[in-house]
Parts: sequence; C-alpha cells; structure tokens
Amino acid sequence: MVALHVPILIAILLRNALTVFNLLNAVFIGALACTWAVYGDVRLLYDSFGVITVVCANVAIAVVQEYRTHRAVERANLNLDVTARVVTPSGEEARPRSVVSVGDVIRLQRGDVVVADGVLRTVDALEVDTSVLTGESEPQSPRAGHRILAGCAVLAGHGIMEVDTAPGHGAADAINTLSRQRLVHHSPMQKRINALFEWSFVAALFIAGTDVAVHAGALSVDDVRRVATLVIGIVPEGLMFFTTISLTLGAIRLANHGVVVQTITAVESFASITALCLDKTGTLTLNQMDVVQAIPMTGTLAEAMDALAVYCSATSDEGPSIDAIRRFCSTIPLDTPAVNRIPFSSARKYGAVALTHDSWLVLGAPSAVLPPSWQGAVAHDVDASGLQGKRLLVLAQSSQWPPSDASTFRPLAVVALAETVRPGVRTTVANLMEKGVEMHVLSGDDQQTVREVINAAHIDVPSEHLHCRLQPSEKVEIIRSLQVHHHVAMVGDGVNDVPALKTAHVGIAAEGASMAATAIADVVLRTSSLKGLLQLVSEGRSVLRTILAVAILFIGKNAVLMAVSLVSALSSIPYPLTPRRGALLSVLAVGLPAMVLAARPNSGVRIQSFFGELTAGVLRTTLAAVLALLAASWWLPGEGTTHLFVAIVSSLAASAVFVDPQSPSLERPLWVLCVCALFTFVGCLLAPDTVPVLSFVTTFYEVPHIDGSGLPDVLVSLAFAVGVTAAIHRLARRR
Repeated sequence: MVALHVPILIAILLRNALTVFNLLNAVFIGALACTWAVYGDVRLLYDSFGVITVVCANVAIAVVQEYRTHRAVERANLNLDVTARVVTPSGEEARPRSVVSVGDVIRLQRGDVVVADGVLRTVDALEVDTSVLTGESEPQSPRAGHRILAGCAVLAGHGIMEVDTAPGHGAADAINTLSRQRLVHHSPMQKRINALFEWSFVAALFIAGTDVAVHAGALSVDDVRRVATLVIGIVPEGLMFFTTISLTLGAIRLANHGVVVQTITAVESFASITALCLDKTGTLTLNQMDVVQAIPMTGTLAEAMDALAVYCSATSDEGPSIDAIRRFCSTIPLDTPAVNRIPFSSARKYGAVALTHDSWLVLGAPSAVLPPSWQGAVAHDVDASGLQGKRLLVLAQSSQWPPSDASTFRPLAVVALAETVRPGVRTTVANLMEKGVEMHVLSGDDQQTVREVINAAHIDVPSEHLHCRLQPSEKVEIIRSLQVHHHVAMVGDGVNDVPALKTAHVGIAAEGASMAATAIADVVLRTSSLKGLLQLVSEGRSVLRTILAVAILFIGKNAVLMAVSLVSALSSIPYPLTPRRGALLSVLAVGLPAMVLAARPNSGVRIQSFFGELTAGVLRTTLAAVLALLAASWWLPGEGTTHLFVAIVSSLAASAVFVDPQSPSLERPLWVLCVCALFTFVGCLLAPDTVPVLSFVTTFYEVPHIDGSGLPDVLVSLAFAVGVTAAIHRLARRR
C-alpha cells in the first residue's frame, strides 16, 4: 500500500521544491555565497546555510501537509469516477472507469460519457457530442464499425461498443480531455494572491537596487546582510501553499455535507458569485416526473393510450418524461418493431419512431410537433382542463416526418406531466438572494411551465430573469453575457447543460445528474436538497477569511521588515535582524500560526474588501512592531540588539493572535501557541553553552545568549511588545 503512494509523494516533493519562490531563494543564496568569496566574512557563508535550512524546513512542512491533505482527499472520495455499463454473460453491471479493460463490451445511452476508446458494434439512432475532442459543436451520428473516443458524451440513442484501448492510453482520455477542454477561470482569490506576489517581488527588487545604489562602491558586509534580510524575507514564499491547503481542507469539510468538490478553486470561487443560473428540470425539480392527465385530441382516450404504449415500446429513449409515460400506460407491447427512429434531443425537442415507411409516431413539445393550425386547439383543451403551467407533450401520427403539405397529420393526445420541486429550494434561493446573488432560470420549457414551477417552489425570480425555450447554445450565450458584469455559477443536471456548466465560472451538477454533467462539473451535489449550495457559500467564505488572515501574517511580516529597516536608517537604533534571524522569525511568527489557521474552520463573515481588510491588518501589525521596537530602545538605549530582536519577535507573535477579528474563537489556540513559542524562545536565550545541539542551533541562527542578570530586561521588552500589540489590535477592533 505504501509503494502505491511513492510516486504521489515524489510528485508532491518535486512540486514543492521546484517553485518560483525557491528559485528566487536560490539566487539570493548564491549571491550571499559569492559575496562571502569576495569579502571572506564567514557570517555570509553561515547566512547562506541558514536560509537553505529554512527553505528545506518549509519544503518539508509543505510536503507533509500536502501529502496528508492528499490522503484525506482520497478518503473523502472527492473525485467522482465516471462509470460504464459493462455487458457481461450474467447481465449488465456498472464499473468504474479505472477497472474497465480491453475487450469489455459497454452499452451507451443518453447522458453517458465514453470512458475508453473502442469500436461501435451496434447503434440505435446514436448521437454523440465530440466537442471536447474536436471542437465540433454539431452532434455526430457514428455508425456500426466506427471508432468512438473517450471523452465523447452521448446525446441521444443507444449503442454497444467494444473497448480496444485501455482507459488513459488511447487517443483521448475521458477525464483528462474534459479537464483540458474545460474553460480555465482563475478565481478572484487566485488573482489577488498573484497580485500580492508580483507586488512583493517588485518591492524586493526595488529595495535591493536602491540600497546597492546608495552604497555603490562602499558596501560593507553589514550592508549586504541587511539587504539580504529584506530581499529574502519580503517574498511571501508560503502564501500560495497555505492558500491551496486552506481550499483543500474546505473541500474535505464540504464532502461531509454531501458536496463533492472536483475543482478545488470552486470552494472560494462560489463564495464570490454574484449571479446563479439554475436549470429547471432536474435542478429546481427532482429528476422525476408523473403524468397528471392525458387528453385525447382526435379520437378516444383508449386509442390515445394504445398509441402511447406503442410509442413507448418502439422508442429507445430513456429519461424522466418517457419513464413517467411508461408508468402511466397500463400495458406496453414488447419490442414493437420500428423501421426508423429519431431519438429525443434537447435541440429538436421531440422524438419519433416509424412503425412503417408511411406511419410515424412523434412525441414532443407542442411548438416542435404541431403545425400552427393545431396549436390553438391544444391551448383551448389545456385551458379547459386546468393544466396551465404543466409540462406538455403532444403525441401525433403522420404519414411522413418531417411532414410536408402532402402528408397526413393527426394529433392523438396531449400528455400533461408534473414535476416535484427539490426540497430546500425556497430556503436556498431566499438566502442566496439576501446575500446579493442574482437568480436566473435557464430552461428549455415554455415560460408558463417554468412560472408554474417557480410558484410551486415559492421563490421570487423576476420575469426578466426567466429565460425559456432555450437551446443549449443559447444557455451559453446568456452565461457569457452575464459574465461581463458578474461572477457566474451554473447548476444543471443533463447533457444539454454541459456547455453551460463548462462556460460558467463554477459549474455545479445537481444530484442525479448525467455522467456527462458530473464529469465536467466543478462541484457535484450528492443530496436531493439544494441546501448544499448554502454550505458551499459558508465554507467558501470561511476559506476566504483564512486566506486573508494568512496573507496578513505574510505581508505584515514583510512590512515590519521594511519599517524596521527605515527606522534604523533614520535613527541611531541598530538594525536587529540578519538573514538567519529573519528566517527564524518567519518560522516562529508566520509559519506556525499559519498552520493553525489553515487547519481550523474560520468565520463565515463575508469579506467586503479583501485589499481593504488586508491593508488594515498589515498597518496594525506594522504599527505595533514599530512601537514595540521604539519602546524597547527607549527602555534600554545603547544595549545592543538582543532586546530589540525580542521585541520584534514578541510583537509579531502577538499580532498573529488578532489576525482575524471576525473569528474570536481562534484567539484561544493562537494565544496558547504564542505563549508557548515565546517561552521556548526565552528558554533558548537562557540555554547554557553546555547543551550541544541547542547551543549549535542558537549560535547558527544568531539567537543571542543572556544570563540571569539580563533576563529582566528581556522580559520587560517582551511585555512591552505584547502589551502594545494587544492594545493596538483591541482598539482597532472596537472602532
């Protein structure tokens, strides 16, 4: 079992070691080593080794955290595996794609995703979507003997195929192809983190260039070490890592509520949505229907029922509507032969079977089946029966299809179907609208039917946000138009929703969705209720607050380094940091608190302005550290840098406690961590030289040694720093 995870562990190790941040650190380490070769000061060489050890420690922490997260993701079963209907001598069984092998015979039907390359043995009006492979938007109708490739989605009809290439080794692999073809949308948080990295990198280069230019020709070793401390410390090397960990842990927590996240960034992205598009059938309603009434049109009810039964026997269609009609018909003939079939598709809005060459039965939407001369009569009968707003299908008989002027045409019956509204729809929609999310309903049904479902669900959606009689391509166009001003999520369940799910910033497959919709979606709901969307919003906002808090830690430390450097340059206060001390400061005041923040769920309070709250947090942290530095310098002027270093470490550690004022429940564990870290730090200051390992570590990282007489001064500096920091953050919180 361990061996199976070795490749994953190696991949995680390489991913965390070969990063842009580590490359920058390598450049800085090389510059320190070259400077040591020029000046011969052994402190520069030790600085290089000190930064190397911290980089290695950060990589080790990242690898352990990511590997543990990966195992947790596996246990939570976050990635849904597409299944195949494998035909065996004993019948038909569903197998995960991962266990499908060469020679397996697979039955295909509407809504399936082809899991492996193979050859079609038989087809029955089969239509497939090959857009993920070829970009071709029109459905294709392959014939028996043709090859069909993994990744294609079955839109209509049936087929039997034989696998000739193992999944993952053919011309196209289903999941990888879908992942490659899915439109890539960077979440708002990713854009903000990238901006922070760019700003930090530019600031690092500017500071280094300015300092070198000012001291051109007269750079001392201390100048080099000061520049190195700033440049190395200012790059937020762990920020992206902790962002990823926070998103992943949020996804794991969502899995416990029946919300399966297949694209990690969807956790944060959904919390930022301003427009939510909902399909009607299978989304607002459960993916099941019942026949309310059948109204004969040109004959008796018995004749209409017989015709419906014959159609159900002859067609190869499957789905909620045809299943409801099959249940409604008392007896259905077995295997009624058909000389031709046209499978139902969302684009046509009808299905048809030819019993003979001059006798067709057609079942579909009234607008798609009936000529204008008959539509008024159907509307009159529907109104008289009180079936307004129900889903209507018309069964008609024709001598030719599509009909011509010479063909005979006779409507036989109107079938009214009712849908069951999903539980939790009213609460979910109301809560999302209160949070400022626009609701849009995208449906292929007519407006009256959609309005009937809206009323039954007791939700308030403006008429201009009801988009009816839509083709799949029209759903895509509406989503693209909304994306001009909105961050858009789409909830759907059918094959006809796949293009819209791919186009939206976040695609969500409802419970009971087709395999095609499930495979392409960023998020899959595993419960019949839509309340999982509220969990997604809450968890997303919690993750956002965690990322904001971690960003304040990283950027706040960078701002403190620059502020301390400026104070030292403009006054007689000595600069208390070195590259090795700065590296140790990053671990104590940033790395450890960030691990606590990432591992615990945070407040679900919405962030009004990410950069506004980030700026406020960084300013509080910087002000507290500068005041702590000035207080320590005033208390013990001219006493070296020990107490100044203690003041900065203590101030940053205390600021970590107040990093998220919206989550007071986090203060207790962070206070415990802060107190333990500071006591350990003071213990290291007091450690005698006779402790071999500890003495080596403290000497290497330039942790100063004090005796009993110096302890009161250190404790006073520590108390000043913690007190000033706590006062500043609490005053800011009251405001």
